[in-house]
Amino acid sequence: MSSESFLQLPREIRDRVYDFVFPGEAVLPVTISRKRRFLKPGPPCWKDFSNAEEKTPDEILALFYVNHQISAEAKACFYGRHTITGQPSDLLCFIQGIGLCRDLIRNIEIHEACVFREFTYRRLMPQLLGKLSTLPHLRSVMVRMSETDFQSAQSRITEFGFGQLDQQVEITIHSFYMRHIFFDDGGALKHHSTSYVTIITWTRAEGSLEWKEVRREKPLDG
Repeated sequence: MSSESFLQLPREIRDRVYDFVFPGEAVLPVTISRKRRFLKPGPPCWKDFSNAEEKTPDEILALFYVNHQISAEAKACFYGRHTITGQPSDLLCFIQGIGLCRDLIRNIEIHEACVFREFTYRRLMPQLLGKLSTLPHLRSVMVRMSETDFQSAQSRITEFGFGQLDQQVEITIHSFYMRHIFFDDGGALKHHSTSYVTIITWTRAEGSLEWKEVRREKPLDG
């Protein structure tokens, strides 16, 4: 099908095609060097990207180079409907590298980098949040961190500069941790354990100053 024929289709049909071409609900940018950059399409919200296939930007974003109208529609679909997820360093490189397309981004998910936590969060987070505060269509920011206490979590996001974000942006702190319960079987020598994962989310809804907490716990193998 030629681009002219494609543009004769109703916009709803074209949007379905874009959704098919751009898989997953989230995309993880990975920057190894200036010449080695990849995108991993995958699931949203803290789920595992380890099995996601690494692709070059040109492999995923080929529709950006067809013609002006298809490019504009494809960019609006890709950046507007996907959650851009990753560590602060990768997110910064990605946002800086896409030029004016960054204005189309609506959803961001920030991962905590445990090994380099101090450097990452004290140096890069303020820079990243400064960039995010300039995005006109940003609607939600989720940050993943290992905190079980809301006061500690709130203190950290205040320190990092989340106050730069507009009140119309929904902010979610997503934390999860594991706990193990050990018990013996009626005095027998065998000991058993059950592992649970506790998921906590604190959300400041769009246009609100109040935070709401939701806790869930489930067996690790559930």
